[in-house]
Amino acid sequence: MFGIKKFLSMRQKSGDSHLEQIISIDDIRRTVTRKSVNFNTMLRAYYEISDIINDLEQAYLGNRSFEISFIESRCKNISSNMFKIIGALNYICDNQFFHR
Repeated sequence: MFGIKKFLSMRQKSGDSHLEQIISIDDIRRTVTRKSVNFNTMLRAYYEISDIINDLEQAYLGNRSFEISFIESRCKNISSNMFKIIGALNYICDNQFFHR
């Protein structure tokens, strides 16, 4: 699979000859679709983290019980969603910043 950088620089010079990289419309469609899906995954995880933080704030203010199990489960959910965000961002950026 190719990345956006390769898509934007479709021609490469090699000595006297020009090499043209042939990219099909299906390849472009698949890449854009996958990046869009990962972007949506990143947004969903962000909004879920926002909701979890709101729940923690409401519990702290006294509207719910603020027990250690409640805090622990919310922190695990935040951690899981942060991992989703990092994975999606990694895919969107063509593994430029984060290496697994």
